[in-house]
Amino acid sequence: MSLPTKGRAVQIVEPGRFEIVEIPVPEPAPDEVLIEVEACSTCTNWELCMWEGRDIFARPGHPRYPLNPGAPGHEAAGHVVARGAEVREVCEGDLVAVKPSLRGHENDTHATHIVRPESEVAMVGSHVSAEEAAVLEMAMCALRSVELAEEHWRTTGVGREDGGLEGAACVIVGLGPAGILHVQAARLAGATAVVGIDTLESRRLQAKPFADAVFAPEDEALGGFLAPHDRRIVIECSGNAAAMALAVALARGAVHVFGVPEGRWVYDQSAWSSGAAILPYHWRGRPQAPLLKRAAQLLSEGKLDTACLISAVLPYERYAEGLEKLKRREALKIIFRWE
Repeated sequence: MSLPTKGRAVQIVEPGRFEIVEIPVPEPAPDEVLIEVEACSTCTNWELCMWEGRDIFARPGHPRYPLNPGAPGHEAAGHVVARGAEVREVCEGDLVAVKPSLRGHENDTHATHIVRPESEVAMVGSHVSAEEAAVLEMAMCALRSVELAEEHWRTTGVGREDGGLEGAACVIVGLGPAGILHVQAARLAGATAVVGIDTLESRRLQAKPFADAVFAPEDEALGGFLAPHDRRIVIECSGNAAAMALAVALARGAVHVFGVPEGRWVYDQSAWSSGAAILPYHWRGRPQAPLLKRAAQLLSEGKLDTACLISAVLPYERYAEGLEKLKRREALKIIFRWE
């Protein structure tokens, strides 16, 4: 099969404006595969920051426009259409999910074609759609976040040496896409009870099938439900300052912070008095690829649900419309496809 030499990509040229540009189809290195992207999922916070001219990590002088073609996409899936001479397991025709590559192919998936090392993709079952598989990068991150909570749980002398959250109530604050995936990951890790908290009823309803209980922050029943669960793991998934304050108030020890913080939150006397420790999300010393493959296996086995997060599937010509839906909190994730 002859491959095209030219492809297309989204390019954000300035805040609030994008173009669809022509790009060369990359050639895979000997250990790489060439992927025809069939579905790319939005990462809400990152996507909106870059669209609105804000840097997600508050770096001076960023973002720099025009962004690279394909940015800020980094959650995608597609079929392999070519492979390098050293690729052994992944075959042409395989559906694979990707992650940002350690080789520099980062945030480039809003494009028709991308390359990745074979070691950095995860094959997905043939019964899984590309749309479902595109969300696996975020699922990988949720698995890592809960893994960090498990590691800390063990250091308390309460958690099991072989891992898992048995004996712990896991409280997830913020039920956006990341929060709902955390609810599922905590359930998979064996948490005794999984509780979700969000201000939006629509998001509480989305998380309800996977949680033991869901609450609005002001719900008086929340305290009663948690009262028997002194052994708690709290994971904050929104980055919102009010949500962070709530997470600390509910904690019995550590608060694991997954959401990228927005604005300022004060570690006040009540937080100090409670002994709350703030533990950030990180990948230090942990390769990403094994967890991407585990997420793909869980999805293929029906143990992980990503379809519940997909609010709309749109062509790239409607990219700005999709981001507006995210901004108005009318969608969890938008999947973009090429027509």
